[in-house]
Amino acid sequence: MRKLIPFFFALVLLSLSAMALAQNYSYNYKGDITPEQAAGLGIGCFIAIIVFVFVCLVVEIFIIVWVYKDAKARNMENPALWIILIIFTGIIGLIVYLVVRPKDKVIAPPPSGGTTPPPTA
Repeated sequence: MRKLIPFFFALVLLSLSAMALAQNYSYNYKGDITPEQAAGLGIGCFIAIIVFVFVCLVVEIFIIVWVYKDAKARNMENPALWIILIIFTGIIGLIVYLVVRPKDKVIAPPPSGGTTPPPTA
């Protein structure tokens, strides 16, 4: 529900801006916009807000997937807990994860068909 609040706020803002732009004034002076232009501006604002919300959701999903994979690669105890934290806190949870995570380098697993070479001294 928390993630939908910005969407609803944007929808209300869009509705108010579209209504303000679509007003038909009784006077006409140079530079006044027509109702068709106002409707076009309202639709343009709506499309821009929808694209912005969609991009934010995609970025949030990428962050969640990256944190889960990174936590698994660093052998952390409970990667799902970090996912829940990031879902509820957003960027603050990501910052907390980056500060708290182990500093060990992630070691890629060996190829499935081969053996690992012996360590060199």
